[in-house]
Amino acid sequence: MRNDEDEDEDLTAEAEVSPPTPEELAEMQELMHDLFGMMVSVTIENDRPVPGMAEQLAQQIRVGIGEPECRIQIDDGSQTAVVGPTGLNADDPQSALDLAMRALGGTWEGPVITDTFMGPVLHTSRPGDGSTDKMRATRVHLWTGKAFALIKYAEKHA
Repeated sequence: MRNDEDEDEDLTAEAEVSPPTPEELAEMQELMHDLFGMMVSVTIENDRPVPGMAEQLAQQIRVGIGEPECRIQIDDGSQTAVVGPTGLNADDPQSALDLAMRALGGTWEGPVITDTFMGPVLHTSRPGDGSTDKMRATRVHLWTGKAFALIKYAEKHA
């Protein structure tokens, strides 16, 4: 059974916690930006994986969305790359998808919208096109959404 003295010790311990340093605050802000920023994911389907293919398309996307210095994360062992977090409006995945589709060219299917509790995720795909891809892709997929929404989407569809 806990007594008043134990509760006083807990309160004293809590009161001794120092506020975050400016560096810790900056790190937390960056993490929040990463989790709630707009991301664009590209996945390549092909019969024979071609090293660097997803990264090349991700580079085209980041130039096409107007963020040539934006981070690209490549998924080892697959043909997937993620661009972002971008400076695009995190509440407008449709605009991000439109920009990414234009950046890669070709004829895209109408987007499918999947709602997650963290926001919508939009997905579209198109057949590979040797004249635009130059990489023998059989299908190219795009997803847009807040990073946290894409995580929840991936967990649900894994």
